[in-house]
Amino acid sequence: MRWSWPFGRIAGIPLRIHVTFPLLVGWIALMQWRADNDPAAVASLVLLILLIFTIVVMHELGHALAARRYGVVTRDITLLPIGGVARLERIPKDPRQELVIALAGPAVNVVLALLIGALLLVTGGFGTLSDFSILLEADPAFDLRLLAFRLVAINIWLVAFNMLPAFPMDGGRVLRALLAMRYKDHTRATMAAARVGRVFAVLFGAVGLLVVNSPLLVLIAVFVWLSGTGEAAAVQTQAALEGVTLESVMITELRTLQPSDPLAHGAALVIEGFQQDFPVVDGNRYVGMLGRADLVRGLSEHGRDGLVERVMRTDGPVLQHDAAAEHALALVTAARGLAVPVLREGRVVGMLTSENVMEFLMLQRALATRS
Repeated sequence: MRWSWPFGRIAGIPLRIHVTFPLLVGWIALMQWRADNDPAAVASLVLLILLIFTIVVMHELGHALAARRYGVVTRDITLLPIGGVARLERIPKDPRQELVIALAGPAVNVVLALLIGALLLVTGGFGTLSDFSILLEADPAFDLRLLAFRLVAINIWLVAFNMLPAFPMDGGRVLRALLAMRYKDHTRATMAAARVGRVFAVLFGAVGLLVVNSPLLVLIAVFVWLSGTGEAAAVQTQAALEGVTLESVMITELRTLQPSDPLAHGAALVIEGFQQDFPVVDGNRYVGMLGRADLVRGLSEHGRDGLVERVMRTDGPVLQHDAAAEHALALVTAARGLAVPVLREGRVVGMLTSENVMEFLMLQRALATRS
């Protein structure tokens, strides 16, 4: 994920931290310091934040371990200022498996809340019911009992929030899985779940604007609306590409370059409007890619007579000609706008870009509307 740093592994899964996460912690600590100049209060608040994000990691790990049970690989878990995300390679087509994976995260929070609550009960930490008012205190001074109370409340809140039936929350995926069991159609279930999510987004926005005047709630509403729309679009795209061969999507009329070609030749092809990215071949064998950004960098560093081999990329993604179009779309998306060559026995037979995939989908939708 862009703008994130590797931070070790947990259960064999790469853990990453978004660059804005330490900035958030630092900003909160600074605001607390400016409020009371108390190092103990700052340390207590930072500890609480780190414990919250530890709980978030455990929540995402629950999803990842449940996915592993069904053979679904988790690419990584990334900590964001607004929570965490476990990036799965795919969503299982079996709705029962998706249901288990979606529920695994909130189940971790339930277990944590019960364990901490049981510890408080055994040690007499609960006291009387009136003691629950301590959760509303603003005093951040370190107190184990107060910290335990807050961790119980945080886990309960995470379960309640994540189980809202709207994407990208777990409740939206639970709803989709239940609807898929009923409809026997993953796409239809996704569209229905996305509509429910948009209703919740409107409710969040209305309450945030008209009732409690909360910009945060409005921001959540926008996030939920966009996530539901994006999930629906992704599933529609996936359905449109199902069973489609790569040959029917890829670009087959293309120009290639040789490693010994001068960069001026590539520049001339770009100006003539043939392509923006060029497969580089040595004889008939694919050896790399020269993108427009590579070309511009090469011209600035080596001039017009610089050779393609000095600036071409040799470690970029490639596709085999018999790959599924659905898998190809995921690879092209991960390539972030770069063209991906299609090979057959080491020879370039085509090229795939996000633009030509989108054009294919647009034409398919037009034909579907016509019929």
